[in-house]
Amino acid sequence: MPFLFAFYIDPHLSIVDYTVMKSFESPDSHTFSQLMDYGTITYGVVYSSWVAINTVIYASLSLLLLTKINKILAFFLPFLIYWGAHILTANLSLEVFSPIYSVFPFNITQQPIWTAFIPFAGLIIIILSLTLLIPYTRNSTFAKFQ
Repeated sequence: MPFLFAFYIDPHLSIVDYTVMKSFESPDSHTFSQLMDYGTITYGVVYSSWVAINTVIYASLSLLLLTKINKILAFFLPFLIYWGAHILTANLSLEVFSPIYSVFPFNITQQPIWTAFIPFAGLIIIILSLTLLIPYTRNSTFAKFQ
């Protein structure tokens, strides 16, 4: 919704006065803004879909932890992975592969789009290993209903 407001509704209503900064005049200043070459709708749909897919991945991680292990891990482990991986990649000078910059790359200089898929692939591997390798425990939420 903020995308639709900023690009389509507000320019007709002129509620907010936007100023263009020199460093942001080109469409290649942030990782996903290189999609602006294909139009604002393409950028909005692709980037919104990317954020939604990452949201689904983190929610799936919480759900798997809830059903396979326990409520406490389901509550804090996705948050710990998100921030822990960010701190780890920053300390290793690999901040371009941080999960934070993978989803919201607005604090970092432009990178190729493929760099956003590295943390995403790591999350997929974690989810697959949870699904395939870890059996349900007696304390899991799912086991209590069986």
